[in-house]
Amino acid sequence: MKHRARVLSADAPAILVQDYRRELKNAAEAARIPLQYGLGMALSRAAEHTEAVRTLTTLADARPGHVPFEVALAQALVAGGRHAEAAKRLAPLHETWP
Repeated sequence: MKHRARVLSADAPAILVQDYRRELKNAAEAARIPLQYGLGMALSRAAEHTEAVRTLTTLADARPGHVPFEVALAQALVAGGRHAEAAKRLAPLHETWP
């Protein structure tokens, strides 16, 4: 939730994208997944939807059913105009968490 709050409260998402990319270069392996999650959400807020979807898909596919990753990916898909794909990604979550 730390990265979600960071992204949602950022005044300049494009600068936050740069910050996340810099942090990822020097990150320990254990810190990479949360930073990639933050990067994906920041990319979406910065209207870089294709890269956001790519980043968040990698995370969501590595951990199927992980709610924060799936929801962030669905939000990026919707922001990029890909509503049907977002609904398809969220359908299994709805089955698990009605």
